[in-house]
Amino acid sequence: MAQAQAGITRFLCFNKTVVRFGLLAVGVFTLLLLSQKLSKDNNDLTDSEHPYFNSATSYMSKKGSQPLLQDRYSIIVSTFNRIEHVHQFLHRYADGSLPHLDAIFISWGLGDVNPPEWLGLDTHKVPVYLEKARRNSLTERFRQPAKMRTQAGLWIDDDLDFRSEDIELAFETYRQLGNHQHRIVGFSGRLVEKDQDKNWAYKIFQLDYNMILTNAAFLDTRMLEWFWTEDFRIERGIKYVDEHMNCEDILFNFVVADRTHLPPLLVESIDMLQIETSGISNQAGHYNERTECVRNFTETWGMPLKRTNLRIGANVKEKSPVTVSLDEEFLPQSTPWAQGKHFVAPSF
Repeated sequence: MAQAQAGITRFLCFNKTVVRFGLLAVGVFTLLLLSQKLSKDNNDLTDSEHPYFNSATSYMSKKGSQPLLQDRYSIIVSTFNRIEHVHQFLHRYADGSLPHLDAIFISWGLGDVNPPEWLGLDTHKVPVYLEKARRNSLTERFRQPAKMRTQAGLWIDDDLDFRSEDIELAFETYRQLGNHQHRIVGFSGRLVEKDQDKNWAYKIFQLDYNMILTNAAFLDTRMLEWFWTEDFRIERGIKYVDEHMNCEDILFNFVVADRTHLPPLLVESIDMLQIETSGISNQAGHYNERTECVRNFTETWGMPLKRTNLRIGANVKEKSPVTVSLDEEFLPQSTPWAQGKHFVAPSF
């Protein structure tokens, strides 16, 4: 009897061991299959499916099979009711003084109203195109122009005047640092941080910043695709912008930062002149309204904006580079401008 019980016990132990090894084998086999599937899925991802792509080559435009130009840029300017500013704008920027400028696109927010002949769209050294906005919304400025041939564009307000050297510096900064990481590169930094009551607040930056205004900023066409993807957070943000006629640039920064998890890049301009002083940004209560925008967006997005103190500048009057100290963990050390803890802007 005792021998029989011992035999049964050994049989059960053996079976348990077999079952355990069997389950382990099944588990390992399942993990291998899952690993192969994930590897295949990752290899099959297109650029648009990756969070952001890190490639030195431009991607194909959805509008055609030709790769977008990387060594030139476009200028995109919006107008709603300041046609005279556009006329002055074209005289400033379409005179051939910007060597890497490919074309200028006017986002026309005046509906079916035709541009006046005195605007002289076909009289400039740089091609000028009119792009009619689909609807009356500040977010329409982030549509990619149909004839845009460049991967980068300078989105700029019609009342801002920059030296050509500053614009070219910003473009070179975009090419060397912003392009491969899809970082907004521009001239106007802002800081979103918590106030003394632990609420998010919109501020002019002192040393640090985590946002670049799109009133003068280099963006790439991939960012525009991100902005117009089907996402309830973006749709809710656009609705808020339309209702308040403000904060489309804050929303754009949220969209890009949420994708890249990287801060923008600030280029310091020596001479920036604002011709018009009656715009939205100069109205009373503007910063309070922007703070409300930020708080609304953080309810949906959380806080994707990344903080940095990196500032890029050059002494364009002396035609010499300026070294700007930085505490920037995202600066790629492979760039020829990266030299330890300093950043050397290119000379002209």
